[in-house]
Amino acid sequence: MKQKIHYENDIFYLKTYIRILSDALKLNIDSFIFAEKTLEDINFIESTISKLYGSLEENPHLIRRRDHLLSVLEVKKYFISYLENLTRNGNPFSNDLKQAFPKLRRLVANHTRDLNTLQNQLSTEEKVSNTAEQISENEMSFLLTPYLDPDSED
Repeated sequence: MKQKIHYENDIFYLKTYIRILSDALKLNIDSFIFAEKTLEDINFIESTISKLYGSLEENPHLIRRRDHLLSVLEVKKYFISYLENLTRNGNPFSNDLKQAFPKLRRLVANHTRDLNTLQNQLSTEEKVSNTAEQISENEMSFLLTPYLDPDSED
């Protein structure tokens, strides 16, 4: 049985979590203490984003799907930015996470690819939606013509 997913709350939590991790990069902390936990956090965020994105991809008729996809897009941007900052030389984690940098850079590449795909998908859906909602000239004329009841005696 599928469980109900609370996209708004889950995405808000992820954005907040990523923001906290990003802020931690600005601190002068002992990375050898936090390096392992940082990798665990990255794996957690990665799998959670994948679950949310996958669920939205599987449910094209979900109410507010477009809004949720836009939010996932934003979370992916946050995550990419965090990973890019993490893999830059000169941050406290540079030495202790160096062995994980190739994997982290692959994550950046994968999420960047997803971002492009998602942006194209949302753009295409918007164009299709706008085309489907247009009213033809005949339909407009019919709608604006006053209704005359043949049974009425005017």
